[in-house]
Amino acid sequence: MGTTSTDQVGDVLSVVSACEVSLASALSEGRKGFARAVGRAAMSSEQKIILIESWAAGLAAYAAKKDASSTWRHEEGLCLALACVTGDSRVERALEQAAVSGLALSLSRPSAHVRTAAAHAIDAIIREEEESHRVVKAIVERLRIKEEDEERRAAALTGPLTLLAMLARRLRLVEVPEDLRQYLGDKASTVRQAAALLLQRLVEDRPRFVRDSLRSRENDDWPLTEGILMALDGILSDEATRALLEKMDTERVSFSMPFAKDNVLRHFGDTTSFEVSRAARQLAATLAVADLLSWGLTIIIKTIPGHFFPKVTTTPTKKKRKMMMSLFV
Repeated sequence: MGTTSTDQVGDVLSVVSACEVSLASALSEGRKGFARAVGRAAMSSEQKIILIESWAAGLAAYAAKKDASSTWRHEEGLCLALACVTGDSRVERALEQAAVSGLALSLSRPSAHVRTAAAHAIDAIIREEEESHRVVKAIVERLRIKEEDEERRAAALTGPLTLLAMLARRLRLVEVPEDLRQYLGDKASTVRQAAALLLQRLVEDRPRFVRDSLRSRENDDWPLTEGILMALDGILSDEATRALLEKMDTERVSFSMPFAKDNVLRHFGDTTSFEVSRAARQLAATLAVADLLSWGLTIIIKTIPGHFFPKVTTTPTKKKRKMMMSLFV
């Protein structure tokens, strides 16, 4: 006798009840391990969809409560479980809906563990650029929600910005926050860090937007100055790393050097703000490494036989290189 849909629902709800305890385990590895186990379990598409909808509804219910001191472990467990579920196109559509509903709400939760797990889950669920459009628009819209409480406001901004930075590593974002410079100078350090990371990931796709966001002005306050320095440090570090990975393409490490040098000269030894001074010292260290790398690799490439460094087809085209270098002129 075949199993009826009612029987399937009953079976899955029993599984959901059993999951509640394990996904809320006090041990981080316990939550992660059980989430992976549920993801590998042999279930039909219908059963997986019931689980997904139940978990997303659970996250939405938690998001309606301001306090997460006693629930964050279970919230994180639900996010981890959603990230591990895979299946056919119907399951993928259910997961995408969960990303927009329950997981998107979890991006603004007080717990950094929950926000990070939700961001990783959405990043794992959204696989194609076309699928990302609706999700990205929903996330950018969440940034416009106003919170009076300072801690909740910082959480509501940090989570979405972190997710956008994750997605920007592999997808072209259909939309980005227009006032990203405002977040780069936010009074909450977590927001500044997330905004700096997002700008770091947008360099190739939106160079002019990044340039305008990072341009220093005379009336910049210290949080914005620190945010700009952090973003430049990340961009320069990425360029130096790519220069090595792409068989020592030394022009790569010069993309942001003039811009970085100008900011280091302006802010190194700043006595009005410890945060700005610290960020300037970090950028100066990264700049020194990149400068030495550029000089050293040029000597190496000129003196060592070419067969040690075979030609690489991933070297940027002349047009793209000119576009990238204009970002920091």
